Amino acid sequence: MNMRNILLFAAVWLLISTPLRAQEEGADPAPQTDEMASTTPNAYSATPKHMWEIGVHGGHFMNVGDIEFDPSWGAGIHIRRALDYIFSLRLDLMYGQPKGGAERAGVDIQDYTTTWISGSLLGVVSLNNLHWSRPKRNTNFYALVGGGINYFKTEYVFIKMDNTTEDRVLDFEPLAHADVGLGIAFKISKKVNLGIEHKATAIFGNKADLVDAWDNPGYPQTSFRDILNYTNIRLNFNLGKSEEKSEPLYWVNPMEGVLTDISELKARPKLDLTDTDNDGVIDMMDQENDTPEGAPVDTRGVALDSDKDGIRDFEDEEPYSPPGFTYNENGVAEQPTYADETMVDDIVRQKIGEWEEEMLGIKRDPNDPDGGSMTNPDGTPRTSGSSGRGGLLALSEKAGLAGWFLPMIHFNLDSDNIRQADYGNLAGIAYVMKQYPNVRILVQGYTDQTASTEYNQDLSFKRAKAAIEFMVTQHQLPRERFVLHYGGETNNLVPTTGSNFMNRRVEFKIAAPDATDMPAPGSKESGQFQGNREGY
Repeated sequence: MNMRNILLFAAVWLLISTPLRAQEEGADPAPQTDEMASTTPNAYSATPKHMWEIGVHGGHFMNVGDIEFDPSWGAGIHIRRALDYIFSLRLDLMYGQPKGGAERAGVDIQDYTTTWISGSLLGVVSLNNLHWSRPKRNTNFYALVGGGINYFKTEYVFIKMDNTTEDRVLDFEPLAHADVGLGIAFKISKKVNLGIEHKATAIFGNKADLVDAWDNPGYPQTSFRDILNYTNIRLNFNLGKSEEKSEPLYWVNPMEGVLTDISELKARPKLDLTDTDNDGVIDMMDQENDTPEGAPVDTRGVALDSDKDGIRDFEDEEPYSPPGFTYNENGVAEQPTYADETMVDDIVRQKIGEWEEEMLGIKRDPNDPDGGSMTNPDGTPRTSGSSGRGGLLALSEKAGLAGWFLPMIHFNLDSDNIRQADYGNLAGIAYVMKQYPNVRILVQGYTDQTASTEYNQDLSFKRAKAAIEFMVTQHQLPRERFVLHYGGETNNLVPTTGSNFMNRRVEFKIAAPDATDMPAPGSKESGQFQGNREGY
């Protein structure tokens, strides 16, 4: 491995190891343990997470030595990490070509060109963070010192004794050097800044005076070593998300966080527990300080409008109006009037009375609407059953009441027991029958289609029979006022072949004049019942 490769390896090692070391030294403190938290309540790091800086640089690169220099150039890149608000580390990589060569008496060198490659690790001190007078930093003054490794090769023209010239090359092993410098940077944005810097470099070793290929041989006085000077412009970029990390700490006032917190605390209003309107919300948080005493309010102190009708509860005659309606000026919903049970009874009595008067000539006493006093067409008193069943039924058919549909009841699967949920419907039917004792009721049972046809015929019969027996025993109605019919699994309300609650029912209707009970299943009139329960 030659010296050039060694220098390249060393530069790469510095580039990798230095940021890691800087990151470790500048890292945020480790999370607190429970013991630490108990001894330092609300403790937090005064050093925020901050960004890295990378940059490019270029400028005038010259050698101050034994031979006059010519304008030359240099360029490179760097990476920088803050250790705290004042100190930071910077790794510089550089390439340049200082030149010179004006003829001079007694000097055997006519001109030269030196190729320079170096890597430096520099400590940087931010001078403006030594005082904290300004909260924001738009400029950054800094000084730097450090050192590194370099490699240079000098090509020059040598003047012989006979005044002829010869091209020669000095190629040295890598040498150490020291750097010092000053600079200033100007903030363009939170992510970008522009710097101007001057750096001087001194080489160590017995080759330190040969950057310009001349070391004053034979002279008692010598410059001892050549000094490289690099005046450059640097364009720097901060790496990281602004919402998660601050700028590099050398741009941040160390007291900024503390001063911000103090300013915020001073700006906060003093705690005042005054509650002017006595609504339970202090004036500092009350968005409506003039609500009347006793008016219900929310957590902001605003008067409630529970039903959202635009009228506040303390002014609303109906604070909880049902939704979906229009409201009057007092907040009351303008709902339609629904018929109650009494109104329905009155309508039924009126319609039956009109029918009796038109078809039978029977008049009810207006002062006795429940039917206790009735008269025949000739004015003689009339009893409820004096018309005879046949005549009444014929007239009811003529009047169109044979198709009148009353409430129905439903049954559980494979059952003919009356459910308690249907007691109300049966009571309503009994009430109508007692009001109008001349009306007979057709009771018709049905099933769903979960068993055989024969089984369902028998079950529908039992359901109709159970309903009639319930009306006779529970409501003391005569058995002859009921006509028992059954239809098995026919005439389904819901078109399905499976189990269905709606199809398992008993219906009640006004009986036709000639309606009679259907024979029970299995009797001589209906044939012997045969079948099975098919899974019941």
